[in-house]
Amino acid sequence: MTSDDLIALATCALVVVGIVQAIIFGFQWNIFKKQKEVFEEQAKQLKKTVEQMQIAEQRELRGYVFPKIVEISFPKEDSIVQPIVTATIVNFGKTPAFNLYGGILLAVGVKDQAPPFPPHPTSGILMTLPPTGQISLEHQISLTQVQLTELVAGELKLYIHGFIGYSDSFNNQQFYEFTQFHGFPDTGVFGQTPNIAFISDSNQTNGKVFPKNS
Repeated sequence: MTSDDLIALATCALVVVGIVQAIIFGFQWNIFKKQKEVFEEQAKQLKKTVEQMQIAEQRELRGYVFPKIVEISFPKEDSIVQPIVTATIVNFGKTPAFNLYGGILLAVGVKDQAPPFPPHPTSGILMTLPPTGQISLEHQISLTQVQLTELVAGELKLYIHGFIGYSDSFNNQQFYEFTQFHGFPDTGVFGQTPNIAFISDSNQTNGKVFPKNS
């Protein structure tokens, strides 16, 4: 075997070794790539789990401010009926509600058609409401004799529009808005508080169930 043959044989051996190393490197790279994908997916799932835990904690601990009782009375002064709506607003949550604002309006409208309420303000009371704390909102209007007659006849309804806004302990802005209606008390007696039916409500309660009126 000549020296040229030895060189050729060595060259072939080096090529074979290189090919084998390339194949091994390819397998190793694929394994590394798959492991990297697994780690990235695990990191995503871990991040998602942490976020879900944070959301659950916020739902559990944040303040929830809603009307507990909304009622209308019908006082009469100088032969003029002046309905008053009173809403008792309560923080049902475990932490305070900050920068609380809200309001309530009472208006007369035709049956099954709420009147156009003015846009709600973006600020108002601006107070802190602690857990189980409560405040009252009121609004009073006067009815003409014609309106009173149509209300008793069922041609008109009294509509309530309320709104509540606040920041929770996690610096999230919360807003609750509701519209209610009712007719004249069936008994026809002033001062009676009729039942109230909800027309619609829109809120950002993150799944919190709205407490029923009591």
